[in-house]
This record gives sequence, C-alpha cells and structure tokens, in this order.
Amino acid sequence: MVRDLEVQQRESGCLILRVPRFQPKISCGSVYGGYRRADNLPVAIKHIPKGNVVWTDTDENGQRLTIEVAAMLKLQTESADSVGKSAPISLLDWYDFNQEQILVLERPVPAVDLSQFVKNNKEPLQENQAKTIIKQLVDAVKHLEDTNIFHRDIKPQNILDMNIKIGDFGLATQLKLPNEKHFTMCGTPNYISPEVATRSAHGLESDVWSLGCMFYAFLMGRPPFDTDTVKHTLSKVVLGDYEMPCHVSLEAQDLIHQLLQKDPTLRPSLSAVRDPQMAALTAAEDL
Repeated sequence: MVRDLEVQQRESGCLILRVPRFQPKISCGSVYGGYRRADNLPVAIKHIPKGNVVWTDTDENGQRLTIEVAAMLKLQTESADSVGKSAPISLLDWYDFNQEQILVLERPVPAVDLSQFVKNNKEPLQENQAKTIIKQLVDAVKHLEDTNIFHRDIKPQNILDMNIKIGDFGLATQLKLPNEKHFTMCGTPNYISPEVATRSAHGLESDVWSLGCMFYAFLMGRPPFDTDTVKHTLSKVVLGDYEMPCHVSLEAQDLIHQLLQKDPTLRPSLSAVRDPQMAALTAAEDL
C-alpha cells in the first residue's frame, strides 16, 4: 500500500508527481501518469468525481467499497491464486475525499492502449497480429467471467499493453450468479450488444459480443457498426447490420459471425471460443 500518498500539483516534491494525462477518455473521471516517490514506480492516478462513484456492500472488514474497487480487489485476489491467468491492471491503493475518489493503479510502460496501437499502425492489423491479440483478450475476459466479473465496457481504449491487461472497471459489476442479468444501458455504442442497446436483459454474453467488435476493428481499422451518429450506430447494432471483411480467412470470418450473433443465447461461450475455434485460427495461421 502507499498510504503516505499525497496527490497534488503544487510542488515537485510531492509523493506522486503528475505528468500530462495519458488516457483521458475513460468511463468516468480523468487519468494522469505519475511516479511513486518511494521507488519511482510508474503509476496511473485516476480521479473520479463522487457523483460518478457507485458504492457496493461493505467488505469483510466493514469497509465500504465502490464497485470498481471491489471488482479490482477480487480480481487481484483470484489472480494471485491462479498461476497463468491473465492479470488485470493492478490497484495499488485508493483514497476517498469529499469531492472525488482517487485510485492509484499500475501503469504499464509504454502506456499504450489498443486503439492507439491500431492508430499508430496507420492501417488495419495483419490477421496474424489480430489473432495474437484476440487470443489474449479471450483469456483475459474468461478470467473475468470465472471471477463473476461483468466488465460491460470491453473496448480497445480499455486494453493496455500488448501483453493484454484490462483496465477501467468503472462500469463493472460483480455477479452473484453466472447467469445473472442486468438492464442498465451502459458502455460504448460501437461495442455494446443489441440487448444492451435495447435495454433488455443482458449478462456475460455482452462481453463476448464486444470481443467480436474488437476483432473486427483490428482487421478492418474501424468497428463493425461505426457511423457518424450514435443513433445510427445503435440502429445498426440492434439490426446486426455489418459488412463481413472478405480479405481475411474463412476461419476469422466464422469467428466474427459467431461472436456477433444477435441472439445472445447463440453466441459461443468463452471456453468454446478459446478451444476449438482458436485452434482453427491457429491452424489457419500456420498454413
């Protein structure tokens, strides 16, 4: 823990030094890069206005936690007990003030999210690159599912580092049961599922849909339902109206088709995606 944290901009001797923000577009709040004074560890400092904070029940010590903090703590505990699991961004500490909550998070160096990586590439990713990334993403989201964490905002901007780390759990929720459903419309229009867009019952299958949108975006350079307006984008999402990329392998096309099934009950489980379909992708890559 870094309980001696002092967050300020007034003087260079503060324990956390702010530098220009490196990830301004998150679900709520602002993020700055900095360093922990004790050991010069790169950290991210996330400021969340109290109006955007959602509280959950108290923990075993009677401490009241936000949904984001509770989800990250649970994931870290599970990750520590699970060798080989994909780890989320680590929560180092958190502080509650009158007007805001501050989270101190692990900051990979370089702190590049996947949207910036694709943008820097200046063209869609090669299929073998996209396959490598989506395989890691499936493992990472499967780890969330195994921990009963429903992220609800899986998108390139929330994936840091090429050794995949999922961040921004501001919209995440902990499920009491794996088949638990929610009705709140939240997330990013280009990556939300039809059932979320229509405010219908939705659950972990919506994160599977988001993976399909991401795989498509890697291969095409844009999300499958992208338009000039949110209203039009949501209409295309609800209709499942997208053009299948014809320049990629049949195996990649099939995976996109499976992940972007309008009916959530027809989407494959992450276990199914990770095993036979990923094996097919790998086999195609080796030809």
